[in-house]
Amino acid sequence: MTISASVRASFRQHVATLVGVQVRSVLIEQVSASISTDGMPCLTVNYQIHVGDELKKAKAFVDMINGEHKSNVIGSDLQEVLGNVIDGNGNVEEIELETVVNKPVGDEILFENDHNSSAVVEVSRPTLEMDLPYRMYKLVDGGGSAIERVDKHPFCMSRIHYNTKDKGRDVWVEMMDHSCRWTQTASEITVQALKVPPGSSKQELNILIDTRYIKIAAADGSHIYLEGELAKSVIPEESAWVHLGGHNEEGFVLYLKKMNLELFSDNATHMHSWWSRLFTCHCEIKWDDYDKDYSDLPAPVMEDHLLMEHAKEQTRQIEYKESDERDDANERNDARKRNRQERLAEMRGGSYKSWVQLNRLNPPEDPFDSMNVPGDRDSELMSK
Repeated sequence: MTISASVRASFRQHVATLVGVQVRSVLIEQVSASISTDGMPCLTVNYQIHVGDELKKAKAFVDMINGEHKSNVIGSDLQEVLGNVIDGNGNVEEIELETVVNKPVGDEILFENDHNSSAVVEVSRPTLEMDLPYRMYKLVDGGGSAIERVDKHPFCMSRIHYNTKDKGRDVWVEMMDHSCRWTQTASEITVQALKVPPGSSKQELNILIDTRYIKIAAADGSHIYLEGELAKSVIPEESAWVHLGGHNEEGFVLYLKKMNLELFSDNATHMHSWWSRLFTCHCEIKWDDYDKDYSDLPAPVMEDHLLMEHAKEQTRQIEYKESDERDDANERNDARKRNRQERLAEMRGGSYKSWVQLNRLNPPEDPFDSMNVPGDRDSELMSK
């Protein structure tokens, strides 16, 4: 997952409000991917808070971080984006700031101001390590084996298929929390709920499929296997689920029918049927990560597409025929000029010479002028 600038700003603002300092006093040092004690992937955020002489504020905040109320650090809004707070570790350090006077212009300095002090702090040289963004999904096949598209287009383009015969193997998007794995076509989304226990009967499950919300839980309410607000609308009446009692594609699978209202709006394109994420809380899937399957577009949309393609094909055939006719006419005209050139040369000189020999004996002054051909009546008229 990549923490965007807006999430960083919201985090700093929330922490600054809790401590009672200005936003500029909250500095995020590093955001990195790590593994929790439970073996689950998570994010580690290292940050500093400059409180000046307000040590009570610092100690109160550290007690909250190290105590039972550590979840208050991010608040409910950020918790929907970042997830739950697993652990926290904070401490208080006293730093003596030296005032720099007559500092050379060539050195980098950072001005730090708080309520009670104003000082100039020399900035250390940045490290050469690069923190790569933490991606919250991976591309796999139906069985969960990782796959990657190595032939990505340099301009982030993606291949589109209107016929299943040209399509390769299905590419699934698996979330890093191992909650689900999903793939899609233009009209349907297939979701594997990976946390549903194998062998569970339908009496042991409670499944809810709404227009913008799905939930898969145990019938007794003890566990929620998959839950979330959908990124776009589906048709519950045309959606279904099946549980074959196994794992992956042989386990619990949801079949969601897309509503695709965007396809019937003005200036709509087929790409509007594609979902960039399954749930609103998920990160966006890159457009060029896998090919697009438009083979099952809604019947009216597919009919319009086929008519348009047929019209384009007819236009291409007409243009191709006209191009052939122009080429044939140009060839006949060139042959006529060459024959006349050879006849005129034979009438004047008494011996037959081909037009190639004539051109070599009498090269035109301007070789790029097609009308300047020796013995050509048109060229003689143009010269007078």
